[in-house]
Amino acid sequence: MGELPGAVLFDLDGTLLESEQLWMQSAVEVMNALGSVWSDEDQAKFIGGPLALAAEHMSQRVDKKTSADDIAGKLLMAQEEQIRHGVLPWKPGALALLREAAETNLPRALVTASWRRLVDVLVERINVDVGARAFTLEVAGDEVSNGKPDPEPYLKAAKALLVRPVQCLVVEDSPKGVQSAVSAGCHVVAVQDSSFTESAGVMVVESLEAQTLENLWLGVTT
Repeated sequence: MGELPGAVLFDLDGTLLESEQLWMQSAVEVMNALGSVWSDEDQAKFIGGPLALAAEHMSQRVDKKTSADDIAGKLLMAQEEQIRHGVLPWKPGALALLREAAETNLPRALVTASWRRLVDVLVERINVDVGARAFTLEVAGDEVSNGKPDPEPYLKAAKALLVRPVQCLVVEDSPKGVQSAVSAGCHVVAVQDSSFTESAGVMVVESLEAQTLENLWLGVTT
């Protein structure tokens, strides 16, 4: 095996799982129950961002009749039900890449805007599909002071894994996530977004299908 990164840091929503569709369904369900609506345009504004920000926006939409914390709780409940009783919607190539990371025993982290309560439910399901412990650790959205696009989530993951950011391969799909990882000093693979451009330390790929850790690391570091 060739050269590999010191650690692999994975985003979740839209990168490993097609979970934005699940979030959209949950958001529509919650807002309808509160007598409001949630559109594709609303959803697009908060992709890759912290749950608290979306919940605050929703609270403003219902004239603060329901607090942002209450709305966040309702969103999490709706999402947990979908995860427990549905099939995980894996993005192409994501499951194979996670299995490779587990088999090589590289330090690996999930770095997500999702809250710990939801992360725990998801990781249980992910571990089953991977057939091993998928992540060495997770950094959840409610465990940082500043979420993506701030570099804090990726800096926290690298520090916890005892790896320098420059040794980390980050797999992301959103502009906010890419900005977070780049600002942290990591090497980044940006998946499937026409707004991304190649730059120093950032490689754009159409999908993770047929990708390996080695070719991603070589592609982003050479």
